Amino acid sequence: MKLKSIIKTIVIMTIALAILTMTGCINVHTTFEKDGSGECTVVIQKQEGVDKSAIEKNLEKICSGVATQSQRERLEIKSLEEKGDSFVAVIKFKPIADTKGLGSFSFETGTSFGTQLVQRNLFSQLSKGVIPTRNLVNYNNSTFKISEKVAVNPKTTSGEEILADDFKSNTNAYYTEENYFFTFVICGIENVTSLTFEFPGEILVYSDFNATIDGNKLTVLPQKVTAQETGIKNGEPFIQVGEYSAFIGYVVFKPSFDFTPYIIIGAIVLIVGALITLGFTTGAFKKFFKSKTWGKMVKNKVLYLFVLPGLIIFALFNYAPMVGIIVAFKNYTVDGGIFGSEWANNFGFEHFITLFTHPGSEFGMILRNTVLMAILKFVVCFPAAIILALMFNALKNGFFKKAVQTISYLPYFVSWVVVSNIVYLLLTSNGGIINQVIVAFGGEKIRFYSEPQYWWGIITITSLWKSVGWGTIVYLAAITAINPDLYEAASIDGATPWRQLWTVTLPGMMPVIGIQLILNAGNLIKDDFDQIFSLVGESNYELREVTEVFSSLVYRNLQGGPKGFSSSTAISLVQSIISLGLVVGADVIVRKTDNPGLW
Repeated sequence: MKLKSIIKTIVIMTIALAILTMTGCINVHTTFEKDGSGECTVVIQKQEGVDKSAIEKNLEKICSGVATQSQRERLEIKSLEEKGDSFVAVIKFKPIADTKGLGSFSFETGTSFGTQLVQRNLFSQLSKGVIPTRNLVNYNNSTFKISEKVAVNPKTTSGEEILADDFKSNTNAYYTEENYFFTFVICGIENVTSLTFEFPGEILVYSDFNATIDGNKLTVLPQKVTAQETGIKNGEPFIQVGEYSAFIGYVVFKPSFDFTPYIIIGAIVLIVGALITLGFTTGAFKKFFKSKTWGKMVKNKVLYLFVLPGLIIFALFNYAPMVGIIVAFKNYTVDGGIFGSEWANNFGFEHFITLFTHPGSEFGMILRNTVLMAILKFVVCFPAAIILALMFNALKNGFFKKAVQTISYLPYFVSWVVVSNIVYLLLTSNGGIINQVIVAFGGEKIRFYSEPQYWWGIITITSLWKSVGWGTIVYLAAITAINPDLYEAASIDGATPWRQLWTVTLPGMMPVIGIQLILNAGNLIKDDFDQIFSLVGESNYELREVTEVFSSLVYRNLQGGPKGFSSSTAISLVQSIISLGLVVGADVIVRKTDNPGLW
């Protein structure tokens, strides 16, 4: 948290400097949120020829230039208002770690800094006036190379000068994990009287180049230096040498102790303690320890110990990742991560609103395709597995029964990529087997991969072929569990095999059928992306109107990089909530038929 605040401070001050190039700046105010995000409030004095539209245009130019240099969005203009004799601009920012176009910065721990030969030599180079200008490209594509030698020497907060060459050794006392090194080189930003950095800890060493310290604040004054500027003006490249304002320096500091993890742990301990106290005071624990459930657990404690590792793994890999659901309510970025990214607009529901209302999401078409294909698969595949299991059970020849069962299981282990190639060989208009048969009977070739009306049927049939055999396993197990005495009693009463099917076999299978019905109900809003993507492909737009489903939309969003993480999570969350509702509803219906449910 502390380090993020430092980085954001650096960004704020640098943004302020960039804005100063277009007008006069009276005041720069920085505010931070508890999560480490922040805003830069820049008060710009009104001057002749400078209006709100000009400032806004320059701000957008800065943000665009930084995004181009950094290859990602780094700055966001939150507001620009006119107040009295000034303009107030509020800019939200991201950490400076990968930000380009605002200067040259490095920020890392002492351990990391000390392992790099280039960084260890930096102090010595600066003391000799050699100014590093790598990556010193401003947002407007102007590149600065400082040619004038300006000596920058290290100094402790007590005023004691130390040798810059001491930092060449990787055994230097400052190269520890507790200390942090911050270096900066800014050039070409004019009309700036001072630049202040505030660090969340004790400053140990700082550069003496036009710099003073006040507690944990470092104030740096500009120095005019001779530098070569290379860039493009009015469409023409130029190179010029002139006097430019520069800010050059470094800081070694030790962050203050962060109590945040201990506060969180303490809060958790207090909550757990409160729950335990509540359990004792209300008698809930006493009641539980006297219950039959506790008695069974004590009796079978060894078995529960065997189950414990599985429960821990289940919690770690199935429940702990559910924290990531909050990404659906944020504008996720790699820099901010799950917890540091900004909340989305409309109280976090921006991505959900976009999913339902934005024309580009085509929610209606996607919902129709997903639900109808799921219903077709459910109506065809669910009873087909039951019927095939009953047919297997009716076979009397044991060898033939096992052989047929094994053959029916094999398609399940064939990947959809292989299945898609088989389907292509059957359906292609260029020598496909089905088209050859059609032509042989006097018909015309069908361009299946250009005709959308066939694909709901194709997807359903391929799904049936691949899954029906595997789906019989659980039903065959249910049939095996039926008491043979029931068949014998039915036979004595004169029931035919067909009658035994309806009075003994199916009723005996109903508990398993009910559970499978509940589980399959949750898939009525889901789709099989592997199947659709393999069969149809990524760029077959002629079939898109019938094969575009939610997972296709998620895939397209993720192709846009981290920007699509939030919207993709929102889509998956909507599907999961609807699936949960369908499962609960199906469970209620199954229980109404006097069959056991999931809970």
